[in-house]
Amino acid sequence: MYKFIINEKEEKTAVVISIADFQKLQKELKANRERIEILEDKLDIKLAKKALESKSGKIPFNLKNYV
Repeated sequence: MYKFIINEKEEKTAVVISIADFQKLQKELKANRERIEILEDKLDIKLAKKALESKSGKIPFNLKNYV
């Protein structure tokens, strides 16, 4: 198996890895995707709660409060 790696200059490099390492990377990627989805859901819930609690029609959104 091989995998492409992109360096800081956005250049692609192909590297050869074992199938076991490739499967390990795939599992890590899946876990990261699931974690991202969980965090996105939490953000949606947080914004929804603020919208429900807000007396006015608008709610302030400051991205650094949600990262």
